[in-house]
Amino acid sequence: RMMCSLQQTVALVQTIVEAVSLPVTVKMRLGWDETQLTAPKFAREFEQVGIKAVAIHGRTRAQGFKGSVDLSGIRRVVEAVESIPVIGNGDIRSIPDAARMFDRTGCTAISVGRGALANPWIFHQLQQWEETGSYDPPGNFNQRLDLVLQQFGYLEELDGPESALIAYRRTVHWYLKAMRVPAKLREGVQKSKTRSEFLTAMEAVREQGPIEGSRTGILPELQVPVPAGPVERW
Repeated sequence: RMMCSLQQTVALVQTIVEAVSLPVTVKMRLGWDETQLTAPKFAREFEQVGIKAVAIHGRTRAQGFKGSVDLSGIRRVVEAVESIPVIGNGDIRSIPDAARMFDRTGCTAISVGRGALANPWIFHQLQQWEETGSYDPPGNFNQRLDLVLQQFGYLEELDGPESALIAYRRTVHWYLKAMRVPAKLREGVQKSKTRSEFLTAMEAVREQGPIEGSRTGILPELQVPVPAGPVERW
């Protein structure tokens, strides 16, 4: 039954690869559960039909987001393919986490999710670490506030203010929470329906400052919780 599923899945992926001119990549988990780590086999077969890279979240479907990422499982995927890049994903919240992923799996690249919501500076830190071997602390309150406005400006330029506000709500919630902005002011930002309302709400954030830490110092770390509920609803 698993072989039938493998063949059907590979055939579907091949159909997509042959139907488009853009490079096609795949993201998947290690397998169904700890007894069925199918990702190495799938990755090897996907490579044969033209997939250009594969991203692996180092947990099984049965795990959800519980437990730890299985770095040895990701390494098995790296060893299973011939030449395509393998992108390691899962529990990368800091530069030491990224270093551990690279060292223990041999992956070509990494993918950052929740870690970027708590610390949007992580990409700058990763670039510094890659280029120099060291990195600066994440941005302070004032720098993060400027980043919030800058990112909103990019979204507004792409999609217009109304769509930008809708798209930005979930992300800006975590940015502001990591900045230690009071819940009432965070709510004001998220409920903004116009550009003017958004900028007014952000000005209130600027005037208030963080409720912990300082405007120019290192802020307390925030851990973004994992998704809850049935896997099918993620």
